[in-house]
This record gives sequence, structure tokens and C-alpha cells, in this order.
Amino acid sequence: MVPVFGRGRQELSLVYAPDLADVVVRALMAPAAAGQTLNVASAEVVTARGLVEAIAATTGRRVRRLPVPLAALTVVCAGASVWAAVTRRPTVLAHGKRRELRAAGWVADTTRLRTTLGAVCATPLREGLARTRAWYAEEGWL
Repeated sequence: MVPVFGRGRQELSLVYAPDLADVVVRALMAPAAAGQTLNVASAEVVTARGLVEAIAATTGRRVRRLPVPLAALTVVCAGASVWAAVTRRPTVLAHGKRRELRAAGWVADTTRLRTTLGAVCATPLREGLARTRAWYAEEGWL
């Protein structure tokens, strides 16, 4: 079961880790990147709901989405924080995450990145998820 906040329409910019590593190396070697702040992300924007569906498709698992109204987010995050304190285990739904989860989206403007380094972060979401899943399986984590 996966909680989906609001209607799952929050837009997200993601990056596949090897693409990020490539950008870091290229930026370190590019004089034009010196002193620049570069937002790194794939040009592919995905919704929170789309991400859940892509992960489900990649893992071959059926996912039940648990809709959580944004109005309930404060209570959910507070409850998760208490649970984390009691169990001494971290949670992604800590009280501080409430603002992030209520935001309309987290989409990076990669214009400066592309202008400075050219084409970057070319791995499509589903391909990156498939490679990530394969790596976890090879390492015995799945």
C-alpha cells in the first residue's frame, strides 16, 4: 500500500544516479561551469501518481494506492513522527516533510545545465527504474 497525497498530481523532477555522476564529472571538467549553480534533473517530469505507477510496472507488483487528503497531512506526519520516536526508526513522513508534500511540485529548471553542458540526464524514468531494480536484485536486496 502506497500513500498518495492529494490526488497524486504533484509534479517531480528526478535524476538517475549514474546520470548525476556524469553531470558532476562533466561540470568539473567544463570551464563554463565554474562558479555556476546547476539544477540537475531529467527533462522528463513525472507526477507522484505516475511515479508510483512506474515503480509498480517495473517491479511487476500490483500497488494499492491509499489516497490521503492534503487536509489530513498534518495529522499523518505528526503520527509518523511519534511512531518513529517510539520505534527509533526513521520515517519519510516527518513533520518537516509536510510543506514539501503540500507543494504543487518540485520541478527543476535545467536550462542553465543544458546551456552549459549540452544534453545531459538522458535516461528515461522507466529505464532508470529497471536498471535500479536489477542492481538491487544483483546485490541481494530484493
